[in-house]
Amino acid sequence: MNIKKPVVVHDTIEEETAWLNNSLVGQITEGVNYQSIQGSLVDEGVQFYGFRFMGATQVIIAFESYVSIMKSFESPLKTWDLFIDELRPWLDTDCLYDRFTWITLFGLPILGWNVTCIRKS
Repeated sequence: MNIKKPVVVHDTIEEETAWLNNSLVGQITEGVNYQSIQGSLVDEGVQFYGFRFMGATQVIIAFESYVSIMKSFESPLKTWDLFIDELRPWLDTDCLYDRFTWITLFGLPILGWNVTCIRKS
């Protein structure tokens, strides 16, 4: 049976992405818990209104204004040193370059949960 899935194409408009102009993109340090970053920023008194996971290794932090983004960006925060390898303002060319994949497996014992076995499934 051949089931065709519908394809949805959406061209964004400027109003939908304007908030990104007041955002920072950070490369998360390997092994860091994503929620630790958000909690640390709150503890340091950083005023942001959006915090989103962007792929498997990036985070996007949204601010109210360009002034507030630059104030946080230029501040010597412990959060940047502990949890972020690279931090910069968002660019129009930014995109996801990696991501997590969630899969569901049935009938495969936990001992078989490895890359080789999953590729064969």
